[in-house]
Amino acid sequence: MSNLSSEAIEQFLRGHRNPYDLLLDAESPSLLDLGAGDLSFAEELTTQYLPLLRQRQKALTLHGVDRLQPGSQFGGPLHAPPRRLKMLQSQEGLQFKFWGGQDMFEAVTLNTALPHYTLVTCHAPANPTFAYEPTRVSRTAIERYL
Repeated sequence: MSNLSSEAIEQFLRGHRNPYDLLLDAESPSLLDLGAGDLSFAEELTTQYLPLLRQRQKALTLHGVDRLQPGSQFGGPLHAPPRRLKMLQSQEGLQFKFWGGQDMFEAVTLNTALPHYTLVTCHAPANPTFAYEPTRVSRTAIERYL
């Protein structure tokens, strides 16, 4: 749970260019990454914020969810590389968990997910058409869908 009220969070986000800086102010910083894919965002986030959080004697909880089943042939480069997954699992001050093969709309079934996160981010495309062939969808169709 955050030690910050909803109003304080909103004020912080409106006053800062980078919303992830909120992790530095949170009592127990946590982030849920929906559509975590190859975990490159998780790696970048921990590279930038974990040293700063360690200086403040705080641990970061970072959870990732992705619909692609680890080890499957579908998805190619969108899968989490074993090297990156192992690196994230072994970082001091990082409580990391990755659920592959998981529909993000059924995340409530994840027994070790937190009831609340400081931040939630989603890097997944709106649907596979956007991810693989965005030029096949007209501007009118996209605007109507949104």
